[in-house]
Amino acid sequence: MRPVAELQPLLRPHDALFKPDGDGPFPAVVILHGCLGVRSKDTRWAQRLRDQGYVTLVVDSLTGRDLVTFEQRRGVCAGFTLWGGTRADDVRASLAYLRTLPYVDGSRLAVIGFSHGAWAALDLLTSAADDDVHGLRAVMGFYPYCGVVSRAHWLRFRVDVPTLLLLGARDRTVSASQCETIAAREAESGRRVAVTVYPDVGHNFDWRWSAATEDAQRRASAFLAEHLAGSRQAAVTR
Repeated sequence: MRPVAELQPLLRPHDALFKPDGDGPFPAVVILHGCLGVRSKDTRWAQRLRDQGYVTLVVDSLTGRDLVTFEQRRGVCAGFTLWGGTRADDVRASLAYLRTLPYVDGSRLAVIGFSHGAWAALDLLTSAADDDVHGLRAVMGFYPYCGVVSRAHWLRFRVDVPTLLLLGARDRTVSASQCETIAAREAESGRRVAVTVYPDVGHNFDWRWSAATEDAQRRASAFLAEHLAGSRQAAVTR
């Protein structure tokens, strides 16, 4: 594990942070991009969640590592550079950073990862100590990589954080069935892991509107409202 203090100057200059109006303290969500870096879709998710009452932190894991060209980022997608296990440390550092912000309630934190970012979120659960996930109440992974070079493929979760996986049955980029196997294994061990598989969509399905995208947005809002109790969104949902 890389020390959190070493990661802050690497990551924080490239953050995009969205804050609701008011003084807070607000619950907060870390958003982890896919292998090509921060895209407009990540910003849309952040803005949507901001409007629901959450501070949202979009973490750029690539720019500070000088992975800035399309070819360099394709190398991330191909698994040549920056695996999810390395980005798991970025999640630890980002959660620690959120706990320092005066308008964030550090006892009500969540992580949402997309593809490569979801790989990182699951690998965090296999390696984190209790202090690393202090205040972390929810993890969501959209179509994560769950293959043989992911820690979660081989290692059980060390911490019990409610986790929701949202997968596409027609995914040809990653294997939804491998993620289902991990979820079943963890659920059998008593971990709080739920899975939704959408039959008619594939990878990156939330980039465009579909019934699956609409349902995933609804489930994400409900999942955060349930586990970050006391948020403005919880009041709206109920």
